[in-house]
Amino acid sequence: MKLLSFLIKTHLHLSLAHALLIHCVMVVLLGQYNWALTLFLFGITGFVYSLNSLKDQSEDQINVPQRQNLFNKFGRLILSFYTITALFALLFLVADIQFLIAVAAIFVIGIIYSFPLFPWIQNGKLRLFRLKEIIIAKNFVTSISVAYYVFLLPFTYFRQVPDVSVWMIVLTFMIITTVSTIICDIRDISGDREAGIRTIATELGRKKSLNLCYGLISIPIFISLVFTSLDMISVNGFWIIFVISATQLSVLIYDHFFRFRREFQGFASEIFAYVTALSLFLYV
Repeated sequence: MKLLSFLIKTHLHLSLAHALLIHCVMVVLLGQYNWALTLFLFGITGFVYSLNSLKDQSEDQINVPQRQNLFNKFGRLILSFYTITALFALLFLVADIQFLIAVAAIFVIGIIYSFPLFPWIQNGKLRLFRLKEIIIAKNFVTSISVAYYVFLLPFTYFRQVPDVSVWMIVLTFMIITTVSTIICDIRDISGDREAGIRTIATELGRKKSLNLCYGLISIPIFISLVFTSLDMISVNGFWIIFVISATQLSVLIYDHFFRFRREFQGFASEIFAYVTALSLFLYV
């Protein structure tokens, strides 16, 4: 239990999950592999989430006090570890300008997500906000970014074009990641409200936010059924989408009725990432 708690507090569980996913995408969907790309995703994931933890001290002290206590002591060291890892991996990634732009965009999004650098109008006045402070933007920017650099960054690097099945898996992962961010917002309602952060959960409340999650999860299953019936995606592609959606639905239902222990909530929200990686091996 202590090891699992440590993995969650330092965001190693997320970094390892995303590294495993991009590994599977390269091996299964592309038939090519580059270890530096896997290491880069490990580092950049940890960088983005650790940077956010360093900047979220007020709300995280309420929502996840144990993790925040760790980051108060070792946050800069943890951030440095992930940053050096990502930059080291980049040294071995010889690529074209399109790939470098995509990598730069990941760093920029991670920074404006946590720092007030994004211009936005509120109450008729132009102010600078963190992306996470803009309602809905937080959820969709996170889901689109994660779906891109986990699934599409390898296609950019190897200069290949995804087929319809891959795009459906990307859409599914994006929607399920959005659900995961809403679940986290539901758990963090008290801290976010006290810090003045507007999220879908603080605006809609717990019950309506949960109903929204159930509705979102049904979308990829419905679309994939239609596409499968039209022979636009394979049966294997459909089952991957179904397994990913069903896994997140199980997490949502369990959390809805039983509530995960606070220290394991982050891990529960990312279970589907590991299931996605496992199910990709059934793709071919």
